[in-house]
Amino acid sequence: MASRRKSRFERPRDPAHVVRSLRACREAMTKVHIETTPFGPTYRLASGVMEAIDAFADHLSGAKGYFHIGAASEAARHDNWMAREKGELPWPW
Repeated sequence: MASRRKSRFERPRDPAHVVRSLRACREAMTKVHIETTPFGPTYRLASGVMEAIDAFADHLSGAKGYFHIGAASEAARHDNWMAREKGELPWPW
């Protein structure tokens, strides 16, 4: 008889690994954007994947725009998230 897990966690045990994987996938979709016909079927599907990746990263990090860098103040925030991905800082939850 197989044992059943009594509980599950709301978030992954290793969020840094998950976000690193999301980053790699997002970079691949960015490359698809560059290589395909703008607003064609492949381009639109890649856009949908990127939107899902962004939403998941935002959910894990608790901050909107995880993969986007804007003003200088956001650059410092980005450095903190990169440190979390490397395991140098704890995740906020």
